[in-house]
Amino acid sequence: MKLKYRWENVDKQILEIGVLADKDLWQYKLEPLENTVLEEIINTWHLSKSDNLMFLQKNKNFNSLNEFLQSDFSRNSTAVYNVNTKDLNVSEFSLDEEEKENIKDYTLEQSLIGHHQLYIYHPGNDFGVDIKVQDLNRNLDEDKIEMILFYQDQVIAKESLDSIVSLDSKEVSGIKDLNLELNDLSEGLYKVQIKISDDIVIKQIKTSSNKLAFINSIHLGESNNNLKLYTDNAYLKVTTTKSASLQKLSFAGASFEVTNTYKQHYFQSDAELKDAWQEINLKKGNLKLSNNSMFSFDKKLAFNPEMISLDDSSNLSTIDYIIADYKPIKKEGDWHVATTKFDLSNAYSEDNKYSFIFSLPNFSYKPNTALVIDSIDISLKGKNIWQKVNEIIK
Repeated sequence: MKLKYRWENVDKQILEIGVLADKDLWQYKLEPLENTVLEEIINTWHLSKSDNLMFLQKNKNFNSLNEFLQSDFSRNSTAVYNVNTKDLNVSEFSLDEEEKENIKDYTLEQSLIGHHQLYIYHPGNDFGVDIKVQDLNRNLDEDKIEMILFYQDQVIAKESLDSIVSLDSKEVSGIKDLNLELNDLSEGLYKVQIKISDDIVIKQIKTSSNKLAFINSIHLGESNNNLKLYTDNAYLKVTTTKSASLQKLSFAGASFEVTNTYKQHYFQSDAELKDAWQEINLKKGNLKLSNNSMFSFDKKLAFNPEMISLDDSSNLSTIDYIIADYKPIKKEGDWHVATTKFDLSNAYSEDNKYSFIFSLPNFSYKPNTALVIDSIDISLKGKNIWQKVNEIIK
């Protein structure tokens, strides 16, 4: 796929294109077209390449990416873009000994809506995640409930419930339990995916470890009390579908207001951030909070096992190293030309049709900006029916 375009009044922006991979969760597999942050520093930082990876150093301290990865580098000053960190073969994330000693069972009573992913650091021995769920029964589809456990990006366990209420009843279901338990599980970092639609409310989460962090987003349900959360990022996106949840909130020492339903609000504090974890104070629930970092209900239990995800809000003053799978754009006069590839064998299709989307995070919050597209060229490569027949015959 080849895109020819130009920006108007844009300084920092990430432009990606994605193909629909999961219809149920509307998840797209994104590929980069242009990362203006990388384009800005490619010629000023020290650049080396290893296969398809760029390694950028603000100050040259390492001769190669491999030498860097074998060192005791700081995750807090290292950013990645379009890279699966598991492929880098870096040492596994681990808590310090004092944090491990304080791990104990944990219960979250705050209701959550729909799909969530969270990291759990398990100290070893028996592992368990128990959730209580309720089907609001507002849509006409069967609502399957799945809980999937990953270790090093591999599925190691899965539990599920079929629809827990009759669609014909149009009534809210009773509360049901879904348990995922394993014995003698080794110490380490695990990821739990609770794969459900927004028609399902998580009423309670119980885990065998209190070291947990929600990944990239958290969708809060009803709450009768003020809420306090933490995130390790300087920006926050907030959305609500409930007019009763419009409110003023505080984030990172500043005050902001959620003024409209069905609108994604973008908040960024200009306050000097003295702590990695920023406090969020809410008066009401029924809000979806998101960014590219972690969320926690307890600052003492919060942790982020990932390197910094490089985006247009990243603060380069705190980043010393960048690892990126990225192909620089080309220029044709005032036009930018970017190319990318997709493996459609893992994409979702219906009636031989594929769904694509342009992704421009935070673009709508930047006034008087525009992306002007001149052309989109698409070429398809693969095996024809006769080549497939020959493969089968052989």
